[in-house]
Amino acid sequence: GPTPEIADHPIGGELATPIPEVDQGRVLALSDLDDDGVPDLLAWTNSTSSRLQAFRGADWQLLWQQPLEGGETPAQVVRTEDADNRLAVLYDSGLLAYHDPASGQMLRSAMLRPASGGSPCLSQCRLGYVMHGPRSGMFVYSLIDGPIAGIDRSLRGASQSTQDNSLSAFGLAVTDRGS
Repeated sequence: GPTPEIADHPIGGELATPIPEVDQGRVLALSDLDDDGVPDLLAWTNSTSSRLQAFRGADWQLLWQQPLEGGETPAQVVRTEDADNRLAVLYDSGLLAYHDPASGQMLRSAMLRPASGGSPCLSQCRLGYVMHGPRSGMFVYSLIDGPIAGIDRSLRGASQSTQDNSLSAFGLAVTDRGS
């Protein structure tokens, strides 16, 4: 079959080794997990049990795999791209967790709920990260076409919700760039 291409791969062009197939799962993100300058592959598989897997981008060898409690299913992955460059995984249940990029171990987590107090994510949510400073920021979370909620990057304390879906409630400056 065709060899996948990754545009920002340092070598450029085609990869020498095909990306590993993920059996009964999904590719979540390309992110440099081992700090070698090459994007690594983060995937979820449910072939024998629910787990995160990371493959080294240089040769697609398995870096680590981490079993997920209760059969959690990841929906989205975000790197904070701040001084700590945390690896945050949002699960379909609404759980937001930090994982150690080097080992996959879950370090801290918080349960997010939409402002309506409603149902879990079920792949119908969006997660973003807004950096306020080198070590401060907020995760902003919403169901598609639903209310917006946010939680401090420490994942401590309750998530905040907005009644009018205004991002200004999270300390975000929203400017109109129209003429």
